[in-house]
Amino acid sequence: MPVDLDELFDAMRRRADTVPLRGAAHARARGRHRDRVRAVMTVAVVVAVVAVGTGFAVRGPAVRHDQPAMPAVGSPLLLDGVPTDARIVTDGDRAYVAWTRPDNDSVWVAATDLRTGAVAWAPQRLSQPDASEALAEVLLTPSAVVVVTKPRVDPPNGFMFYLLDRATGALDDAVAGDNSPEGGSDQGKEDWVFAGDQMVTMQPSGQIFFSGVAGEGYNGYTSGDPLYARLLGWGTTADEKTVSQSGPSAAFTDSRVVLVTVDGTADVFDARRGKKLRTVRLGLVSGKQMAVFDGVLSMVDPHDSPTGPQRLRFVDVSGGNGGAWETAPIPGAVVAMSGCGPGRVCAVTSVAGRKDQITAFDVRQRRVAWQATTEVTGAAQLSVANGRALVAGTGGFDLYDPDGRRTVTGSTAFHGVWLDPQQLLVERPEGVLARLPIGDREPTPIGRVPAGTRSCASTSTRLVCLAATTVTTWEVR
Repeated sequence: MPVDLDELFDAMRRRADTVPLRGAAHARARGRHRDRVRAVMTVAVVVAVVAVGTGFAVRGPAVRHDQPAMPAVGSPLLLDGVPTDARIVTDGDRAYVAWTRPDNDSVWVAATDLRTGAVAWAPQRLSQPDASEALAEVLLTPSAVVVVTKPRVDPPNGFMFYLLDRATGALDDAVAGDNSPEGGSDQGKEDWVFAGDQMVTMQPSGQIFFSGVAGEGYNGYTSGDPLYARLLGWGTTADEKTVSQSGPSAAFTDSRVVLVTVDGTADVFDARRGKKLRTVRLGLVSGKQMAVFDGVLSMVDPHDSPTGPQRLRFVDVSGGNGGAWETAPIPGAVVAMSGCGPGRVCAVTSVAGRKDQITAFDVRQRRVAWQATTEVTGAAQLSVANGRALVAGTGGFDLYDPDGRRTVTGSTAFHGVWLDPQQLLVERPEGVLARLPIGDREPTPIGRVPAGTRSCASTSTRLVCLAATTVTTWEVR
């Protein structure tokens, strides 16, 4: 029978009466080990946490209000000024943070060591003295920290890519990007992609530029004939191993990219060499959901209503013999889509007046692997780690195992998020945190989230969070 998470938190509360949480001094004195889990901040979020395990159910708050704060590691990193927006990312050894100052719209960057909490890079300004830029994203490639900005002009006019040495913080290069106002790194809307250490950008003219990071890789371009309309990264199951508190990595593991033309073909390129590998006929294409996972391009059928029901079309772009096929109609409009384990694609569909559904397709076998009704309303996010699908929205969260069994559900008082691919973070509405390895029925208390916490990144043993003027590293063991 399902285990009630409220009972577990009650047990945590009772244990806390006799076994206090360990403080910061104790945490610093102990030996520490690190699991290298990459985490990339793609949106600024308030600390959100998840309650998960095997057959957990969630009802409501039932915790004490006198839990101590989480144990801090070292001293907070002091930012230069109060940021209007900020992004944070970690590679498992360091946390890198970028922010803009409201007084002059300048972009700054700094880094902190996760093991000790010490400053690794002192705050430094990236943008030129007379530049006014908005922070778009911070991401990691194997060789660099990349800070992406957009000039504050009307209409928007391009991106800037600042490439920083991960060890020293030195600025290796600053590259001007495409001037389309519709770009971004989220799948289905890219006009730029990072594939490993290769940056690929699409210009409004349809030209595609390839730029090797840190002076390595191919540097050149391909013409816009035929005219390219979409640029897609090549997702793989390896990307599922980078998911964390901040979501999946913004940089793809695979070096291939797919360029979709306006006349319905897909050109597959090896970005490291700037070489076209093959051209695959797609037929009609749609501006709606479109992404590539494990060598298969998935998209919503362009003939279908924007409000559903909708069908998904799968086209093999790997050079194999998978061909193309289309699903039967699935209820509602596709609101989220992601690879969800080897050879699978998961889609969340929504229709007014009904509960949302999640459907997992076995792409190679051309069949539905599983389908379930989610209790989440307004589902807006779908993330996957090791084939486990987490659906989160304004109505809470649901977690499904690779066979489609819902192993946990959370109400509106709870929010779903990964700590790393093997663990999740648990928070009561009052802000008390615990970590929970997947399959473990015993959450381990960490402490209370300090007031004013804004956005975070994580590894298996660290949670790194932004506040109004500081970045603090917290112990998660």
